[in-house]
Amino acid sequence: MMVAVGHTIGCEFRPNYCSPAVYYDVEGGAREFRQALANGGYGHHQAIIYGNHVKELQELGKIVGFDVEYFH
Repeated sequence: MMVAVGHTIGCEFRPNYCSPAVYYDVEGGAREFRQALANGGYGHHQAIIYGNHVKELQELGKIVGFDVEYFH
């Protein structure tokens, strides 16, 4: 799992492709984040949650037994 911290800057409905589209600003750079997702084999669909929950997700990874990569 890859986690990052950022801010949502917009959202729009698109009649084609994936919708809704969410635009965000990510610590470390949005372009770099997308590249890290691609290089890590994470795909291009992400779950977005509001608030900074990096520590909680890292703890969950330890408990459940999966790696949590923190992009920043």
